[in-house]
Amino acid sequence: MNGETVLVGGIRVESLEDGAVWRATLATPKANVLDMDKIEALTGVFERAAQEPDLKAVIIDAEGRHFSFGASVPEHLPGRFETMIPAFHGMFHAMLDSSVATAAVVRGQCLGGGLELAAFCHRVFADSSAKLGQPEIVLGVLAPVASVILPERIGRPNAEELLLSGRVVDADEALALGLIDEL
Repeated sequence: MNGETVLVGGIRVESLEDGAVWRATLATPKANVLDMDKIEALTGVFERAAQEPDLKAVIIDAEGRHFSFGASVPEHLPGRFETMIPAFHGMFHAMLDSSVATAAVVRGQCLGGGLELAAFCHRVFADSSAKLGQPEIVLGVLAPVASVILPERIGRPNAEELLLSGRVVDADEALALGLIDEL
């Protein structure tokens, strides 16, 4: 994928630095919702990344003012979640299996599944407009990936507070917590 740009499933993938870096952009603003199309496209990006020996990193960013409002709520409904949840988890397995460094570039809202995606990256960079949170508890559910990755990233007490309150934090607090690495 040297020097090319591909748009698949609402994800635009660009090859940079002679193929050493790929940028995967969530390309459906305003919300950049992580629906099945994007989940499958990102999974494909990381499955392909695992086959590229010269690839050093994948950067995940987003078009528009917001990183992502999270996973698709309609796809959490009966008859759809049975497919969506395993695919969502599979995306993270593909990220791990790729053995490629990952970075998220966050601005605006980064919520729910969007925060799970960003927090799963090795590094998270954000601008001052970033607002990060796991509001799933407001809908009566827990965020499965965040329940695993947030304690590792920000410590168990901070993770529990965010997961159980649904509170959204601004960029400065996210930096202080360790939720983002650089502002």
